[in-house]
Amino acid sequence: MRERSGANEKSSYTRLFPPPRLSQVQSKLFAKSEECRLLELKLDGLTEQQETDRKRLEELTEKLRAARDSESKVEENYRQELVAQTNLAQHYKGKFM
Repeated sequence: MRERSGANEKSSYTRLFPPPRLSQVQSKLFAKSEECRLLELKLDGLTEQQETDRKRLEELTEKLRAARDSESKVEENYRQELVAQTNLAQHYKGKFM
């Protein structure tokens, strides 16, 4: 009885996947496998690009921070110079009046 069950299973399989159908399934499987491989390559490329972009963003953020610090120092030096010039003008103004 066991042999007959095996034959029935084989027959059922053949009915479900006749040889041309099996070929189509194999072809689709290959196409999907190739699609997966290409998508994985694309994902790897995008991951690398994301890392490159992240590093560039960090570099630009640091440059911006340095530029702002430099601008603040220039502005502070200007204010100090303005105060010094104002004090000097006041000193000369008081001396000649």
